[in-house]
Amino acid sequence: MAKVAPACVLVFLVLFAAILLASGQAGPQANMAPARGSQSSNAFRRPPHHKRHCPRNEVFKRCQSSSCGEKKCYHLGQRRPLACTLDCVTGCFCKRRYYRNNNGKCVLRSQCPKIRIPVRLQPAKPGIGTRPE
Repeated sequence: MAKVAPACVLVFLVLFAAILLASGQAGPQANMAPARGSQSSNAFRRPPHHKRHCPRNEVFKRCQSSSCGEKKCYHLGQRRPLACTLDCVTGCFCKRRYYRNNNGKCVLRSQCPKIRIPVRLQPAKPGIGTRPE
């Protein structure tokens, strides 16, 4: 029993570290020392905040899911994903109420190409709309 407790603690620590890395709470930068001459000891330093310029109808976002960060025209008529990916993408995303079209531009829903949903044709039943042979 005395050997089981340290093994359980080790498994717990490994799982905890994996969860921290997956959620972005820790990373390779966590062990880096601050830059020389820095007055802050914070290892997670952010670059200076200045306005990012994005194309029309787009906004700059930090660490967004690539699957759920913005709507796309081809999503119309489809079910949304049950879950978002855990990746972290920083950049320009479509503003609220805008959709990214096939040309990469953010447009209103009304400007998205019309979606043609294929119609499943049922096989004809004898006697209904068919000619006897």
